[in-house]
Amino acid sequence: MEVLSEKEEKLFDRKQVVVSLPVEKQTPSRAEVIAELAKKFGNKETISLREIKQKFGHKNVMVTAMIYVSKESLEKFESKHLAARSEAKKTEKAK
Repeated sequence: MEVLSEKEEKLFDRKQVVVSLPVEKQTPSRAEVIAELAKKFGNKETISLREIKQKFGHKNVMVTAMIYVSKESLEKFESKHLAARSEAKKTEKAK
């Protein structure tokens, strides 16, 4: 994983990160990307994915994510539908 940019947003208690992830075959699921980001940035509960992009034929995926300081900050500032989307995928993967 290569961090392309990391921007501190103190007003929202978060960092916006853009990373490049190498992939073998297909675009990874949201749960796989969150797990990979958690290895580098900490807790899975404080990560919210914004987008996953892969160009046809390329072996890298561009990921934009928000890394919050705490779970409370994520719940306070993140859109409800984005938070729910990340939570739903995490629980499906755990089963």
